[in-house]
Amino acid sequence: MQFPTLILLLLTLTTSTSLAQERSTASYDTMYDNPNLPTDQTACSDGVNGLSKAHPTIGSIPRHPFVGASPTIPGWNSPNCGKCYRLIYGGRAIIFKAIDRGAKFVLSKQAMDTLTGGMAATLGTVSVESLEVSCT
Repeated sequence: MQFPTLILLLLTLTTSTSLAQERSTASYDTMYDNPNLPTDQTACSDGVNGLSKAHPTIGSIPRHPFVGASPTIPGWNSPNCGKCYRLIYGGRAIIFKAIDRGAKFVLSKQAMDTLTGGMAATLGTVSVESLEVSCT
């Protein structure tokens, strides 16, 4: 195999792996509905990857109220702070911005209602497919 072909093959495998959807769960917490919640009360507060300098409250974050906790953020100052994910449930999808740590995706109630067709309170927790996407 020629060297350029090998590089192309490796890039294709890396790209297809990183674009794979992952199974997870999602629920909601109404604290993420509050636009006045200070970002310094989240895992993505300050530090190099923090959001609080540019966004003192979660209401000032683009995509609010489609924000919340993500299993991709293990703790404070994670490089995954501010990344966006497409969450898919029952043929519906939303784009969600990760601003806090969580064992699963934890959305605002408004985002969860959009994802579940107004069934957030009834369903509580749902299985979702997630995929990292551009925030733009």
